[in-house]
Parts: sequence; structure tokens; C-alpha cells
Amino acid sequence: MRKLLLTTLAVLLTTAGLYAGRQVYSTTIDNVTRKYVVYTPGMYQREHVVILLHGMGETYDDYDSYTMQSFATENKCVLILPQALPEQDETLLDLLDLIGGFKPEMGDLKTALTKSAWGANVYVTIDDLCTAIGTTKAVLESLVNNMPAYYKYKHFVDAGKIEINAGVNDCKFIGHLRDEYSSNDYYDTNIIGCSLGGAMAYRYAFENPSKVRKLVDASGFVSKGVTVPSNYNIPTFIIHSDTDEIVPYDGGFFNRPIGEFISELVQTNPHGAPSIRIINQSEPYDEQIYVRDWKENPEVLVYEPRKASHSLVGDLANLGVDLYDTIGDFLFNDPSAADEATADSKRLAIYPNPVEDIANVNIDGKYEIFNLAGVKVASGDTENGIIDMTSLIAGRYILMLTSGNDVYRSIIIKK
Repeated sequence: MRKLLLTTLAVLLTTAGLYAGRQVYSTTIDNVTRKYVVYTPGMYQREHVVILLHGMGETYDDYDSYTMQSFATENKCVLILPQALPEQDETLLDLLDLIGGFKPEMGDLKTALTKSAWGANVYVTIDDLCTAIGTTKAVLESLVNNMPAYYKYKHFVDAGKIEINAGVNDCKFIGHLRDEYSSNDYYDTNIIGCSLGGAMAYRYAFENPSKVRKLVDASGFVSKGVTVPSNYNIPTFIIHSDTDEIVPYDGGFFNRPIGEFISELVQTNPHGAPSIRIINQSEPYDEQIYVRDWKENPEVLVYEPRKASHSLVGDLANLGVDLYDTIGDFLFNDPSAADEATADSKRLAIYPNPVEDIANVNIDGKYEIFNLAGVKVASGDTENGIIDMTSLIAGRYILMLTSGNDVYRSIIIKK
């Protein structure tokens, strides 16, 4: 009901000309033009600032505008999506191109970096690089010292690492946006980081702990060699699958093991044992979300979806958990809404989700589908667990299903 009321209010404000929506802006940082997108609710609804940092190889256009606007409206926040720069070091890109002949993944990495990457203090050690391509550091040193074609790579070998966008001050860029949109003390700043954006969120928060209210890490990480500073005192929500194919839970090319980092995060400030619960407990092990919550200040909340992919959204939706709703509940302290969502959807499974045309549900009954403005757009009876969404346009909807005396609710997404 909270969401329906807020989104209905957004529609009314649009009519009144008070609903700003999506705007693209630019600013200059260190003589470089930087772009960012801002989603705003109505002018009388702005209570928070949220900065969302995309992953490597992504742009702010990869994030669905309808979903972003809904998040801003429902949470009464100014939502800012900064754009990372492409990798600025051409020599690094040349090296990755060269290494791609030995390890094709490096060619894929170069492709992503030429599109976008944060200066998040993320790097690959030369030792790990040599292991990956099946050589030794001694061989690499011999090449860069004795063969003119490889002289330009010598500084990487001497430094012992290859760092992504090492010369880009993205902390300054994020700080500029934070200062511009949080100039009024009434507004607070929260950061969401996805994948490499998670590493960037941590870097900014570690260096500016007094300027971040809460942090959300969605499939993100901290780089090898990066530790939690002793003055880090920010409530943190980590969502990471045990089968993440891009940022491995047990550690990978760039990242420390996720479990190791969580332990360090909890130990930085005094915490007792976490409360533990399982979402979708009645389902098999590989269709559950294992939740640990260290509630002492600062709170550390961890969602570990079993057998989920790096992107998270669809896999969580299959368990009746909307990623952005859950993030909003954590950021803005609305436990009643979180409890309501869990109670409504804990036994309703939808697959696939996102849906192309036909959705399958595990419970039969009468269903109603509402858009995020609260308007009913479809209704009917399930037949063998099937809901036909062919007539609906792409977007996020609220599914309400009544079976006997039970009413279930979940977010359903149409591609």
C-alpha cells in the first residue's frame, strides 16, 4: 500500500508539473567533462540523496529508467547515476590486447575497460597475471628490459601490478556530486555500488567515512590488498551470491574473498553473533537466500543468494524478493515495509522473472496485476500455474494472487 500511494502521488505531481523525472547533466572535474543522470521525485518529496555506481563496462543508460524513477519516487530520494570514464591508459589497453592472445578473458576485460571503469584502487598483481598466462615474472622482466617492443610495459612490472584507471580521481567526482546535492543538512547521502561500482563505493566511503550515511554493495568487492580502515562506521548491506560468475565469492583476479572481507568488516567495530534467517526456507537449498544480520551499530546485513548469477535481479525476483525494494528498506529504515514484503511473498515463486510473455507461479488462484501507479492492468485465474502477460508492455508490476484465504504479493518484471 505504501508503494501504491507513493507512485499514485508521483502521477498526480506529474500532472501538476512538479515531477522532474530523468535529467542528464555534466560537470568538469580535473579538466575532464563528466556526465551523470539524476532522477528526482516531486519537489516536496525530497528527503534523501542516493548515488548509484554502475559496474565495469556499463553506462547509466544500462539501468532501466522506469525502475530508477520508481526507486526515486518510492523512497523520496534524489537518485544520481554518475558515468565512469573509459580506461585512460592506452598502454594498459595495449598490454591487455597482447595478453589476450594467451588468455582470451583479457581481451574481454579490454573490451569492458574501453567502455567504462572506475578509479577504485582495483588492480591485478603481476604475479597473478603471470600465473594466468602460464609464465613467470622473471620471463616478463626479461622481455620488458631487453626487447624494445616491450619497454613501454616496464613500469607495470616495476610497480608489481596493473591498476585500472589509476590516474582518475573518481572520489573527487563523487564528492562533487555529494556536495552539490547534499548541501542542505536535511539531505543525507547513501551509496549503492554494483560490481566494480561496489569497489568504488568502498573506496569513497573508506576515504570519506563522515560523508556517507549507508552503503549497499550489490555483487561488489574490495580489491586485494585493501583493508577496512579502523574509523569505518557506516551501516553496510552486502548482497553476493555464492556462485557469482564475475566476482567469485572465494576470491578472484581482482577481489578478496567475500567471506573474509565480511569478517573483517564485522571485526572493525564490536559485533556479537548475527541473527540468521533463510528466505524461502521451504524450498531446496539452491533456491534460498541465507541472511545474516549484525544489528549492532553500525549494522552489517548480508544476503547470500544460493546459486544466483552476478546480476542478481532476476534470481532474487524468483524468490519473491525485489532487489530495489530490499535496498530501499535497508537505506531508509522502513522495517514494517520489509516485514510486509517478506510475509506477502515468502511462499510465492515466479519463474522466469523477468518474463517475456508467460509467467509460471507455484500457487493457483485469482490474480491481479497493477502497474507502479496503482492501476490494475490485468486480472484472471491461473491455470496450472500460468499467467499470460503477452498484452503488457515492458516494465515492473505488482502481482497480487489470492488463493483461498491467503493473499500473496510480489514484484513481477515484463521484458
